[in-house]
Amino acid sequence: MCGIKGGENSGTHADTKTIFLRVPVEVPALIRRASQALSLRSDASSIFERAVDSGGTVRTLNRAVDLILELAGGEIASTVYDLKNEEFESWKLELRLSRLKQILGIEIPRQEVVEILDCLNLNPKINSGEIIICFIPTYRNDLKIEEDLIEEVARIYGYNKFLKLCQQEKFRLKNTLL
Repeated sequence: MCGIKGGENSGTHADTKTIFLRVPVEVPALIRRASQALSLRSDASSIFERAVDSGGTVRTLNRAVDLILELAGGEIASTVYDLKNEEFESWKLELRLSRLKQILGIEIPRQEVVEILDCLNLNPKINSGEIIICFIPTYRNDLKIEEDLIEEVARIYGYNKFLKLCQQEKFRLKNTLL
């Protein structure tokens, strides 16, 4: 039931002396299906259904150890083991400025798009005048396709700007028809 439900015997109590820390990376779809099939919703299942930062497991484990040492005392009994680190690396996504314009209906200057993507820690690189390559960090599991990048640009650029442009266009069309 890992990733869905813990047991009372696996929790900590006032007299707990030994803690084994494990930072799992579960398959979100499997956790969701199992949780639904068992009609069992928990804090763990809702976290793992959304996926965790697969590349941040060691960082997370080290932070947990630091907090335990700082707040509860104790000592470390062993070193950290990372069994699957090589599988969790960032990936590339391309953003075509022509596709951005096609979907959003407006042209956002290339430099502004690059600045937005940079602010989102996507490490954008201009491949050509038309294509921006982004290197997606492991904690951004929600960015899988080009349209996801376009949505992020639109969100940071400001949805209110689209509303103003739409209102201006309606006003222009109305005056043209008169």
